[in-house]
Amino acid sequence: MVINLILVGIVFLGIEALVPGVGFFGLAGVVSLLAALYFFLGATATAASIVALITVLFILVGYYCIRTFPDSWLGKNLSLKLRFTSDKGYVSTPVKDDLLHATGVVHTILRPSGTIKIEDSLVDAVSEGAFIQVGTAVQVIKVEGSRVVVRAI
Repeated sequence: MVINLILVGIVFLGIEALVPGVGFFGLAGVVSLLAALYFFLGATATAASIVALITVLFILVGYYCIRTFPDSWLGKNLSLKLRFTSDKGYVSTPVKDDLLHATGVVHTILRPSGTIKIEDSLVDAVSEGAFIQVGTAVQVIKVEGSRVVVRAI
């Protein structure tokens, strides 16, 4: 029985190493190996204490490795250092700060989001909360990134 548990544990750990997943096979492999150790030690209260101690040590060592790995030599060489930040010119959506206080006309019903027309361009916008009908004149009162908030005038 002990040999079977060890073999099953090794097979599960091998599957976890080869197949991307959520860790089910790795956890099953570790549990199988711990069960093999428990039965090898005689399945007594002392054996349960030893397995529990090993489990706690395994968790603590794993936590320590996860916390220190990114700062280690290997972690620094395996990690991608490139960051796409706004100070380097990367933005997820164009900033629309120039639209603040601009006026336009509702192109599609704002309930509370929709489209407005400012000059010749269509802009996605959000009303302050009330529905605004098509053709109503609106003014941009707030711009938060790509979110444009308007109020009927």
